[in-house]
Amino acid sequence: MPPQTRNKQRKERLLKKVKDDDMKLLDEFAEENKKILAQQDAKTQQDKPQSTSEKEEVADRPLNDISHIKDADEMTKHMKKIYELIITYKQLHPNFEKESDRKKIEIITEKLCLGKIIEEFPIVTRYMICFGHFSEKAFREFLRRCENSKDDPIQMQKRGYRDDKWCQLQADYVTLLWREYNKYRHPSEKERKAVWTQTYQLLKKSFTDMKDKQKIAEKQVKEEKQLFNAENLKDYLERLHEGNQKVSPEDEPKVRLILENIILRGQMRNVFGELKSKIREIEPVCERYGKLPEHEAERRQRSTIRMTETVDAERMTEIPDKYKPEELKGMEMVPVPEEPPILYDENGFEIEEYVELDTTSDSANQSEVTAALQTEMKN
Repeated sequence: MPPQTRNKQRKERLLKKVKDDDMKLLDEFAEENKKILAQQDAKTQQDKPQSTSEKEEVADRPLNDISHIKDADEMTKHMKKIYELIITYKQLHPNFEKESDRKKIEIITEKLCLGKIIEEFPIVTRYMICFGHFSEKAFREFLRRCENSKDDPIQMQKRGYRDDKWCQLQADYVTLLWREYNKYRHPSEKERKAVWTQTYQLLKKSFTDMKDKQKIAEKQVKEEKQLFNAENLKDYLERLHEGNQKVSPEDEPKVRLILENIILRGQMRNVFGELKSKIREIEPVCERYGKLPEHEAERRQRSTIRMTETVDAERMTEIPDKYKPEELKGMEMVPVPEEPPILYDENGFEIEEYVELDTTSDSANQSEVTAALQTEMKN
């Protein structure tokens, strides 16, 4: 072969480079296409109906297990199965209806092993067990509202916000269920609001009662724990004193610290008792009695905004007494007579008005009096 020229060699190198770049691009496209096809195949496999083994596996799971449920439709179907199971149990046990609501829930929880479902949906299962009511439409709508419910970033800082929101959602379900069972008589909006308000108030009250009972129980447990610890410590110290038990070198500093604290507390109690017995209690300078505590009254007084308005005397009758000062309450406007205007002459001096008296009538009266006196003197 004849030797190639430089231009020809350069041209071949450029063509080869372009082919290599194109091949790289095509390889990248092919890899991406394979990934897309693999994702589509995986999605198709998921969308395919479950095989017989998978169906048997789901069927073998207890109704109390809801970990395999993915969406609201599956949850609604699952709750329908639970409702049918509860209704069947109630039909097989006629004496079940004679029990109290609390006892009914305990029986279903124990016999049918539905504790987790009852804990997850307490109001839904309560209406199933106690009243035999359930609606797929109402439950699906309830799940949709729970999913779309969002927390208010400002209101959620308040104590009890989550509990209040839970009560509102449960009241929504009860209202939806009531509407489904009364849809043929077409209930009004006023009735719906009344049902929602009553349910919400009952749930709120039960929450408050439950928290109060929890506080009382916690207080009792704390007191019992303190009493138990004191008795254990007393028993432990008695055994040490009698020589029936020995303290290890590791526990000796802890026991010593506990005993020092007990001694210091006892001494402090004795000192305060002596001070109270010797020092006379300071009598108060003054006492105030009122409906509100002192700090609450001062707080309200500080937070009260007083607005003063200057009002003409003519408008005083238009203002209610509760907005008037104490000295003006019950008072009416007294009309003030208008004074005549002051007149001035050309030089700026005030013009005095003179009233001429009628002297004729006075002279006539004086003559009559004089004649009467003369008559009396003659007699």
